[in-house]
Amino acid sequence: MNELNASREDLFALEQILRRVYDAVASGSVKLSAVEEVVEPLLETEVAEAPVKSHVLADGEVFKVTHDFGNSPEPEKMPNRFGYSGDWPFDGTQLTGKQTREFKWVAVGRQKDLDAVRAALAEHGDVPEGQWLEAIREQFEPESWRGIADSSWLDPGVGRRGFPCLHPDGDPDFRWAGRERGADWRWLVEVK
Repeated sequence: MNELNASREDLFALEQILRRVYDAVASGSVKLSAVEEVVEPLLETEVAEAPVKSHVLADGEVFKVTHDFGNSPEPEKMPNRFGYSGDWPFDGTQLTGKQTREFKWVAVGRQKDLDAVRAALAEHGDVPEGQWLEAIREQFEPESWRGIADSSWLDPGVGRRGFPCLHPDGDPDFRWAGRERGADWRWLVEVK
């Protein structure tokens, strides 16, 4: 039996389609036997609702994430999955296997660059590997800029170090490590 992941939007769209089909059959413009021929094979498919992203996390709220990095593509391909081209050299730690860790988002105010961000984060916890952003992105909604202060990627186009982050709308990105970051940024730290 096939499994179909359906979001709430997909289910709403399906409901609208089914209403139109019902109205067409009821009015006589479509024969019920024609609908049955199309619908019957679909009923063989098991429908599972897609995971719903959790609430927006408050600053300092501890949360647990489990992710199987054995099924994740290589970290050097992260920029490509985020829409960038080229080969981005990666010199960080590649995560492997199934891992569970506890994290929290913290604000450290305006900082002149990523080195200053990391120094300010030291009192809150350890900076995790940037690959955790993809796992976290699947589970939680951002409301502000969210970043992981791991500059293990080198942008081949400009030769600058980059770190993974999320726009307030949830889109993934890489930003330059040498630039000032405002007080609206939230940074991921691992809770020990």
